[in-house]
Amino acid sequence: MAAARVVIDGVYYAKLYDVIVAADRRGEGIGTRLLDAVFDHPALDDVFCSVTCRAGLVDFYQRAGFEPYPSPVERPDGDPESMSHLFRRGGDA
Repeated sequence: MAAARVVIDGVYYAKLYDVIVAADRRGEGIGTRLLDAVFDHPALDDVFCSVTCRAGLVDFYQRAGFEPYPSPVERPDGDPESMSHLFRRGGDA
């Protein structure tokens, strides 16, 4: 089905590590609804949340209110696909 993983310090920062949707359920809006539920949690109201993702997922996270950092992040394993680091300020829609 689907899952999301977020780690938060309880004060300032949160890191979104995963939004995973089963391959046969992608494109149904499940990931978007999952992120909506995550950010509806009051612990994330006023924190700075970041995510690092494959370039192909940037649009998905931007639709959820994330903005790109100024420069992309390269994968440490040398894979040619660049990674992007995005952030979302607390209270953003």
